[in-house]
Amino acid sequence: MATIHAIEGRLRKLEKARTPPAGVFYLLWGQSPEDLEQGLAAAKAQGVVSRGHRVVRAVWSGSEDAPSPRWVSDTGMASDLTRAEDNGLIYEMERRAADLIKELRDAAEPYREAVEPNPRLNQLTDVQLVLEALGERVR
Repeated sequence: MATIHAIEGRLRKLEKARTPPAGVFYLLWGQSPEDLEQGLAAAKAQGVVSRGHRVVRAVWSGSEDAPSPRWVSDTGMASDLTRAEDNGLIYEMERRAADLIKELRDAAEPYREAVEPNPRLNQLTDVQLVLEALGERVR
């Protein structure tokens, strides 16, 4: 029994060491949705991300090579994102939202006056907003 408890304790320490600090996500770029699927599968296989981690996957739109995948931290007022990454994420949000925006506008027109803005959004950092807009949990 003592051996099992010792092993469990060591596993908890290892898991804690591998878990990224709070307020971060794994940023993964690809040239296509298929690239993103393969990139996530590779990150899982290498143990870089695991079940429950937050991941942002985005199609790279820049003219230069896509940045390497990495963990992004939330440093408060300043973002850990480069200008190119920030622009790429804005493009990705616009790309994902294009069809959805039209659909929502049409459906929401009768209710437009009743919708109150969410004051919580004004308090989020750029990194937190990206995570809210594009983030997903690893399964």
